[in-house]
Amino acid sequence: MSILDEEDAVTLLYCLQRCEEGGSMLHLDVWKQVLESESVKGELYARLERTLEAMIPLSLPEGTSPTEETDEDTSPDFTSIAGMLVVDGGLSPSYVMDTMELWEIPAFLDALDRKKREALEHQRLFTWMTMMPHLSSDSVGSPEELLPFPWEQAESNARKKHLFDFLASADIRES
Repeated sequence: MSILDEEDAVTLLYCLQRCEEGGSMLHLDVWKQVLESESVKGELYARLERTLEAMIPLSLPEGTSPTEETDEDTSPDFTSIAGMLVVDGGLSPSYVMDTMELWEIPAFLDALDRKKREALEHQRLFTWMTMMPHLSSDSVGSPEELLPFPWEQAESNARKKHLFDFLASADIRES
């Protein structure tokens, strides 16, 4: 199935809307006639685009773009995602497999990611506190210096770039 193929995209839209609560139970042929309306088609394609954009982090390994080819082994499948939601997230298996909507997955996975980050930051803080008596006073001044996380480095780089751009655009004249 290719999302770039119009026939496959129509079939995907049909299946997604049919699985939603209150979704249309029209036959596929009738559904295709409904999609001849540009307003209906535009709204459904916009919803599909938002859902797929939200799922890009789920389907691509870190550091790759949507245009790069990836190994199938590195992309998580629904079973592994459902396992993470049940085991790590504490969700009911029946909810994940039977009730949960596709658009809910990215929100749950973002919450799991934030939970893991907070746990790592907590562990880093207590590691730093434990190591403080054994470190010289000028070697490590904060937990962030001891072990910087990739997301903190990205935020720091963004702040530095913003500050540099601000200073570069400032009209500073010597008097």
